[in-house]
Amino acid sequence: MKRSFLIVFLILLFTSLINTFTAYAKEDYLVYSDKISAQQGETVTVPLKISGNKGLMGFRITVKYPDSVMKLTDVSSGSLTNDGLFNTTVTSYEGLKGEFDILWSDSKEVEEDGTLAVLTYQIKPTADNGKYDISLNYSKDDTFNGKYEDASLKCSPIKITVGKEEKTTKAENKTEASIKSNNDNLKAVSDDYLVSSVNEITHSFGKSDIELLNESEQKAAVEYVNNRVETYDENAKKYSNFEELKNDYYKAVNNEAVRRVLESTDDSVIAAAKNEVLKEYGASSFKEIPKENKKEANEKMLQKLKDSGADLSGFENITDEETAAEKLDEIVSQSEQRNKETIDIATNKNNGKKSEIIISVVAVSAIVLAIVFLAVLFKKRR
Repeated sequence: MKRSFLIVFLILLFTSLINTFTAYAKEDYLVYSDKISAQQGETVTVPLKISGNKGLMGFRITVKYPDSVMKLTDVSSGSLTNDGLFNTTVTSYEGLKGEFDILWSDSKEVEEDGTLAVLTYQIKPTADNGKYDISLNYSKDDTFNGKYEDASLKCSPIKITVGKEEKTTKAENKTEASIKSNNDNLKAVSDDYLVSSVNEITHSFGKSDIELLNESEQKAAVEYVNNRVETYDENAKKYSNFEELKNDYYKAVNNEAVRRVLESTDDSVIAAAKNEVLKEYGASSFKEIPKENKKEANEKMLQKLKDSGADLSGFENITDEETAAEKLDEIVSQSEQRNKETIDIATNKNNGKKSEIIISVVAVSAIVLAIVFLAVLFKKRR
């Protein structure tokens, strides 16, 4: 009777340990996009989506596409990656050879389903009719949840059909009143996506700035951007009029100035330049520098960043010195935060892996001992 009890107990223990051990095999998060159909010469928007998201705080995804068929023209952050550090390995769209990485991390976890990134391609006029794939792969070491545990992504290839008459469905036109009523508490699209959308429609009219659009072009711009917003996230904020769009666009342009510098410059370079300039003017931030010295201080900081290879193209549209100083302070603040998060992520990832290894070793050892004990027990019974 005692032996029977021990056998049942050990079987239950064995089952429990197996469950504990296999709990570390995370369920897959599905990364995918809807099927795309396009004609030669058309521009297509490809939202990279995630479903079954049980928690994500960082990822690295490699995108491969047939560059003989399509040309990448833009990569923007998505509804889930609007916050945090969003980056790519793209240095030039012209020189890209059909492959790049998307990287994102944040200090907090996102758990809802949504869009990770938005890719924009132009189908080449010389592309043959047919079906093509954009493949997606992820780096296990760079993809993790809020506990710094590995998050397993199941990446589904994106199907693109070139040459058929079917096209992606565009958002239906909505009245200004209906858009206003539906915009309550809706999240806006990411800054980089809004800027690229507005620039695309503005340049299509042969204009260098959104301010130069005439009334009919303004209406077309609002409709075009709303269609792009619908592709990005059907629940994202739409625009009811041109003034609203223009205001958000200029805010996004200023924010993009910060992002471009951060993406193209090391944190150590930003810290060294900041320390040198602020020390010269005896200030703890660019905002605190006296008005009569602010322009000079801003220019010195920007020059140091430029000399290091930073992308300052976003600052071309910032003419107000107070705004420029505010954006330089944001660059410094976000750079310091990024550096801290990078260190924290590396430390916690290593600690997390050590804990998993220890737990796994303990579980395996317990299972082995249980099996040996059962074998000895059965042997004695014989």
